Amino acid sequence: MADEQPETMSRRELMSAGGKATVASIVFPPFLQEALSRARLQQAPSLAVAAGVDRIVMAKGKTYLNGWAGYGEPPRRGRRRHGTPPSRTR
Repeated sequence: MADEQPETMSRRELMSAGGKATVASIVFPPFLQEALSRARLQQAPSLAVAAGVDRIVMAKGKTYLNGWAGYGEPPRRGRRRHGTPPSRTR
């Protein structure tokens, strides 16, 4: 086997590569954040929450709070009218 030296970088090449990496790490994140936030806004529907101060107290001291969290319209109280479809929940 011959005495082969591994390929090495010169100082100039090393400094150039380091400078490019530094500039890319400073410039790239804002563009990436903007692109990701736009993608999230287009895809994700907003989460809806409905909570009331009303409580239902049952026998033996159990308390149940009234509330709902989900996507879309909250379910309505009471009976549905004949022929109306149920509200869609995901």
